[in-house]
Amino acid sequence: MNVPCEVVQLGTTDIIAMVGIKPVRIQVKTSRTVYEGARAKKDGGKKYPIRATYHFSVAKGSKTKVALTEADCDILALVGLDHEGVLFLPMSGVRHQKTKRVPAADYLDSELAACSWNKAVRKLY
Repeated sequence: MNVPCEVVQLGTTDIIAMVGIKPVRIQVKTSRTVYEGARAKKDGGKKYPIRATYHFSVAKGSKTKVALTEADCDILALVGLDHEGVLFLPMSGVRHQKTKRVPAADYLDSELAACSWNKAVRKLY
């Protein structure tokens, strides 16, 4: 994507990227695919469809989890390990959440990283 960046260890910031002359603080979260469903319904034995999703912990803290805020970082990078893809979200899109679920099918889009990066940066500036 040709965005200058540096890996850092600054509290809840993992990467600093430069957008023009402005620094953008990025927190990286990773997850593997979780398969949900496939349990019998009570009303007739039919099964719910199996859904493949990623469950990301978008919180800080080891014992007591606290939702991340705009004071912690500007953008979340949600890395789907099984699909080797990344979805960028502005912090304003995940306010007050400790977990974020993303359908695994979203990671099939080859333009996901570039498109979501551009949308997230537009929300910031």
